[in-house]
Amino acid sequence: MKNILIVQVYNANKGNASVITAMLDGIRRIPDVSVCLTAYDPEKASREYGVHACERLCDVRRVVSSKGFRKLIAILNEIVFISYFPLWWLGTRCHLPMPLCGRRRDVIRFYQAADVVVLPDGHSFTSLNGLFGNISHLIGLYAAVALRKKTMIYGQTLGPFHGLKGRFEEFWFKRLLKRIDIVTVRDQLSMDHYKSTAKNLYRTAEIVFALKNPPLSPQVQNFLTDLKKCGRRVLMVTIHHLYYRYFFTRVDYVKLMADCLRETTLKYDLSLVMIPMEDAMRNGGDRTMIRDVLDKAGLPDDRVFVPDFEISPEETAALIAYADFFVGTKTHSVVYGLKGCVPMIGLAYQNKTREFMRMYGVEDFTIDLGQLTRCDFLALFDRLVSECEKNRVAMRQKNIDVCELALRNNEYLKTLIQ
Repeated sequence: MKNILIVQVYNANKGNASVITAMLDGIRRIPDVSVCLTAYDPEKASREYGVHACERLCDVRRVVSSKGFRKLIAILNEIVFISYFPLWWLGTRCHLPMPLCGRRRDVIRFYQAADVVVLPDGHSFTSLNGLFGNISHLIGLYAAVALRKKTMIYGQTLGPFHGLKGRFEEFWFKRLLKRIDIVTVRDQLSMDHYKSTAKNLYRTAEIVFALKNPPLSPQVQNFLTDLKKCGRRVLMVTIHHLYYRYFFTRVDYVKLMADCLRETTLKYDLSLVMIPMEDAMRNGGDRTMIRDVLDKAGLPDDRVFVPDFEISPEETAALIAYADFFVGTKTHSVVYGLKGCVPMIGLAYQNKTREFMRMYGVEDFTIDLGQLTRCDFLALFDRLVSECEKNRVAMRQKNIDVCELALRNNEYLKTLIQ
């Protein structure tokens, strides 16, 4: 029996959770393999994925969920561990017994039991994640290297890194990359930028493209029934409650999205569905931002729909596939729209969205988020409506090839297991 440890799982986000779901679907087809995780929310991971799970070695969850004095203790705890980690790494590489506190010692037992350690999650190493996020992911894999485990970075976008902080992050990331056994990337830019650094770097595709949509639950079916009663075509939308800040103030972003969605919805007599992709942290996740956008848009209540219940990643993909039109900002929501062959506009906060759209032959329907204007959006949506059937046919023709490319991630993983 071979043991795979999937590390740094952020299962508070539907997109990242769908990566694990699609990945596990492939791994479970490999005989004599067991899987466990280090996850942002271990209890939720164990319940939803049916595997053993523990906390991540270095994690922000205790900091985010604590208040007052406990938050300060949690911050100091992580700082002390990050400071100690280089010493632990060096001692472990030299086969010396290095002490750890009980919680982290339990996590290391998961590492020690593993034959292969894999980091998926889509976009772990970039300046967009912040310094602590990058350090957490680096530690997640450096620990595996210290224990001399086979390692894989699975279906990711790598970089970009910006500024002085970014140079520091990329320095340590490149040192790590040289030690990773297999790296698969889902975009050509990552391939071009790091092919001289990684020893085994391969171009694949986002594994979520291979995720099969499940039958809809009664709750989602009822939600769709209410939509259909209106008799209008449906526009579904995802926004980003974090990365807008690299391009707009919150006030400007809310107003811009509200203006675009109001005019589009009324002009084409649509029902507007806002899809939350992240609920569990950051002051309400997407739902707070969605509420602000809808308040600003001022659309009639009978035109606006927001699911008031939690939807699994797979069901979210299935729900988006029912849309007549889709506007996606969150990366994996763009993937959901593409694999569902929904005529769509991708709002790209990074190049990966444009690359995904290019894979399906609809790159022209991408707008860089930093360049988004009301006029450009409305003009592109007019074109989307006029060419929607043409786009749908083009996307269906690409679907099989992209799915096969996505499944290559598991083929490369098999080579490490075997």
